[in-house]
Amino acid sequence: MQTCPRCHSPVADDDRFCGACGATLARAEATDPHERVISRDFAGATDRGRRHAHNEDALLIAETPTPKGLLQLLVVSDGVSSSVGAAQAARVAVVKMRDAVFKEAQAGAGLRAAVDGAHRQVRSTSSSPVSYNAFDPKLQLWVAACLYRYFVEQHEFL
Repeated sequence: MQTCPRCHSPVADDDRFCGACGATLARAEATDPHERVISRDFAGATDRGRRHAHNEDALLIAETPTPKGLLQLLVVSDGVSSSVGAAQAARVAVVKMRDAVFKEAQAGAGLRAAVDGAHRQVRSTSSSPVSYNAFDPKLQLWVAACLYRYFVEQHEFL
């Protein structure tokens, strides 16, 4: 372990800055940033900062298709250096976040496919007196309003 030339505080051999006074250390080399680029408009980066020998942050940048378009997820978890296993905890946090968000997106896609499958069956025929298609937003609103009124009346009755 060496000392800072300005304040004489102990500094690690690979520190770029003194943690006590912020002085730039002459022997500093490039840091160990985490960088990820998905596209020109979707990227992320973290760095170890001024005080640490290693980057304890975790960066997750990912995307997945959904029925409504591409879901893009960017998560940064700060490794809390005063804790044991900070880098591992940060990695676990971003993976758990990714799994939760993408699982929800996939569940939503499955639900949407099931609803669409049911809606395909609900339509008028050429001989029907009224034209009806379950994918019509105005008719969906009408059905929702009828259901809402029914549940309000049932609640008031009880």
